[in-house]
Amino acid sequence: MFRTVISAATAAGRYLRSNPSELGRAALGAIGLRFGLPVAALRWMIHELAKVPGVKDIVIEAAPPGLRLGGSLKMMDTPVRASAVIYIDDIRLSGEEAYVDIRIDQIEVLPTGSQKTQLSALLLTGALDLSRPGDLLAHFPGIPPLIREARGNHFRIDLMRLPQLQNNASIRDALGLVTSVVTLRAVETDARHLDVVFKLLPRGYAEAQRQVQENVLRPSLALARSFLPEPS
Repeated sequence: MFRTVISAATAAGRYLRSNPSELGRAALGAIGLRFGLPVAALRWMIHELAKVPGVKDIVIEAAPPGLRLGGSLKMMDTPVRASAVIYIDDIRLSGEEAYVDIRIDQIEVLPTGSQKTQLSALLLTGALDLSRPGDLLAHFPGIPPLIREARGNHFRIDLMRLPQLQNNASIRDALGLVTSVVTLRAVETDARHLDVVFKLLPRGYAEAQRQVQENVLRPSLALARSFLPEPS
């Protein structure tokens, strides 16, 4: 762990020396609640820290406003080179809903070996339509419950289906409180960065005030009264 921290700090220092403008960009971005991570840093983290089992030659590139991911892997006993561009079209977070809309585009899957398989035949002849992965997934058995919708090349990930949120009203209330003050608005790229963008008071000041009253002030007053002696 210590070696990893030292290696990360060394890589970060080397990157900042080569790109001093990053500090100014970070300062300006913070004013607008936009926090960017260089795609080069993300690429370094994936290669050094997050080894993906069975996937080699991982490629991570900005494809504004999306992110291109690629790698070599084996699918149905067929070695392939796969890539796609992932876009996050919408994010909604509150105490009542929490979902992310994802769009997957420019999907390419090409066999890399000479071995003939059923999958390689489908890929090489174009008989397998890769432009609508949602339609394909919708007909698969055992779709993960987090995927609420899969249609065309769009997917809706419903975080409210997580047991931690679904079965815990306190966590939902806390999420509603936090997201009434500041919420995640977008995740997008430019030519060199992956930006996470937040928004203050997304549902207005009145909603933030209501959430604070219901989830902070009233419980605090109720707790304080519980310690007071009963009137005689």
